Amino acid sequence: LTMWNAAIENSPWRKGTGHRAKVKPKRGDVMIWRKSGTSSGHAGRVVAVLGNGYLITLEGNTSLGGSQNEGDGVYFKRRNYRSFLGRLYVLGFITFMTRE
Repeated sequence: LTMWNAAIENSPWRKGTGHRAKVKPKRGDVMIWRKSGTSSGHAGRVVAVLGNGYLITLEGNTSLGGSQNEGDGVYFKRRNYRSFLGRLYVLGFITFMTRE
């Protein structure tokens, strides 16, 4: 673990808090969500960065549509890290770097 970006610039839940971090998610990062008002959350591995805040992630314990509470498998998902996902908001990204 080499970097934790805990604040998303211009994220709706961060506006007005004074917390700012320039985040440039990249392939291989782990995107972490937190469920509002709880310590629960979700995670997905970034497999592609599409632009305008959109990413393709690979996530477990999820489903193709409908309720995400009781996922039935592992799927690729198109996500916008600048937007809420129901009651989930993006807490940040974990970046892994390899040693040279």
